[in-house]
Amino acid sequence: MDKYASRVIEELVRASLLFKDRTVETIYFGGGTPSVLAPERLCSILAALRDSYRVSNNAEITFETNPAVLDISGFARLREAGFDRVSIGVQSMDSRVLEALGRAHGPSESLRAIESAHSAGFRSICVDFMSAVPRHYLSRGTMTDLSLLKDRRIGHASVYQFTLCEGTKAREMVESGILVQPAEGEAADEYLESAAELEKMGFIHYEISNFARGELMVSRHNSAYWSGADYLGVGAAAVSTIGDERRSNTGDLGLYLNADFSSSAYYSTEKLGEREKATERLMLGLRTRAGISRESLGAGYFEKIENNLSEYIKKIAAEGLAVTGEGNIKLTSKGFLVMNGIAAKFLAAMGI
Repeated sequence: MDKYASRVIEELVRASLLFKDRTVETIYFGGGTPSVLAPERLCSILAALRDSYRVSNNAEITFETNPAVLDISGFARLREAGFDRVSIGVQSMDSRVLEALGRAHGPSESLRAIESAHSAGFRSICVDFMSAVPRHYLSRGTMTDLSLLKDRRIGHASVYQFTLCEGTKAREMVESGILVQPAEGEAADEYLESAAELEKMGFIHYEISNFARGELMVSRHNSAYWSGADYLGVGAAAVSTIGDERRSNTGDLGLYLNADFSSSAYYSTEKLGEREKATERLMLGLRTRAGISRESLGAGYFEKIENNLSEYIKKIAAEGLAVTGEGNIKLTSKGFLVMNGIAAKFLAAMGI
């Protein structure tokens, strides 16, 4: 862990030469559970970043953690170092769901983590939930229990649909028949009911999986991704996009720790052409409440969609899948469920 933290710092310092004229507006320690590095290592990385870059005085600085990793002293140390936003992987408040997910924490640890974060001074607390988790045979699909979000100390929630992955406990339990996956219709209903429940609590559904209790709680960092801003990624398997270039670090930990920084074993790059960038602008725009517009798509792409799909656009609006305005198309919560199909239509109309 010491070697990994040192490597991240070394990479940050080297990359800073490319960003002398830029101001860092958001910083995000994520990609899993970075808090397992322990607060002191995270603080040393943040300190190195501040030393090497021009960081905005009101930068949003986030870290992800799991409920069982940090105690109140850990949260306090990170808050003191300048972290101001925490994302806690609660996933569920149902111990049976957590067991199916193979999580090491229970509902009590989640409550304790939220209490500790708030006591340590965090006023921007996000929690992550899973929906459509496999259920026990013959039982009704477990609805995502969002009652925790009645706690107004929590300003942001992410609700991600469960994906069954190789080598996990959940997959073993599904393959053995102990658990069954919710049908597609059940999963869709759970997503829509979760979105409706959150909106009743006063949350804004600002991205397909993300909800904020007011504009000030919207994740500035993730919103920058979705709007196509440049970003620097540091660490094993990290990705950066600067202008037309995308750079991907190796995901092999041994290579990340030991390969030469300039070697092709350490990272790969690709040039993004206009078609690739237009595709990403469309896909990312459709994920958010901002939707797509003449300004966001550029190069006459929006006009192509309007001209080639005028009847289809009226149809999805009439079905409650989208809201259309002058030079703008936004998907609704219902529309998010079929976003890929809508995007495919739009891409074809754009000639991509």
